[in-house]
Amino acid sequence: MVYYVLVMPFSRLLKLFERNQAATTRDCPECTMSIPIAAQRCPECTAQIVPGTQQPQPIAGSRS
Repeated sequence: MVYYVLVMPFSRLLKLFERNQAATTRDCPECTMSIPIAAQRCPECTAQIVPGTQQPQPIAGSRS
C-alpha cells in the first residue's frame, strides 16, 4: 500500500524532471564514446568533430 501511495508518484515525478533536462553530452561519430557537446576532438579516438553547437559545413568542391 505504501508503495503505491509514495513510491509510484515520486518515481513518475523524477522521470518528468529527467525528461526536461538539457543534454550535456553526445556520442562521438567515430567511436561512439560519450563526449561533451562543445568538444572539438574526441579524447578517446582523437577524431576532429564539429561542436554540437554548430551545424556541419559542406566540404568545398563536392556537389550533391
